Order: sequence, then C-alpha cells, then structure tokens
Amino acid sequence: MPGRDPSDRNYLSSVLIQEIFLTWDHDDLSLRANAARILVVLLCKHEFDARYQKPEDKLYIAQLYFPLIGQ
Repeated sequence: MPGRDPSDRNYLSSVLIQEIFLTWDHDDLSLRANAARILVVLLCKHEFDARYQKPEDKLYIAQLYFPLIGQ
C-alpha cells in the first residue's frame, strides 16, 4: 500500500484530506455536504476493495482519515 513507510508520503490522500478540510471551512452548506459525501464514498470504496481487507490495512486507512472525524 502506498505511503506505508513513514518516510514515504501518500500524496493523493494528503491532497484530498487538505481539500476536504478547506471545503468544510466554507460558508456554503452544499459544498460542505459534498465534502462529507466524498469522504463517505471514499471510505466505502476502501471497505469493499479486496486489496485492503487485512486488519492492518483497515487500521492504516482509518488512521489516514481519522483527522477528518472531528470535522
């Protein structure tokens, strides 16, 4: 899985998380709703992806997107 090594950066995930954070700070409620939907769809796709069914993969994905939970 890309980004597993601490010295390696998961570029696409970091860009996506950054954009979702920025969108959630927007005044427009429809943009906020779209950001939430994008996150839900992304997490669902990871859940059903056969490549990420090991417990350590699921933990990695959860930790990757955990900062967004508080938003």
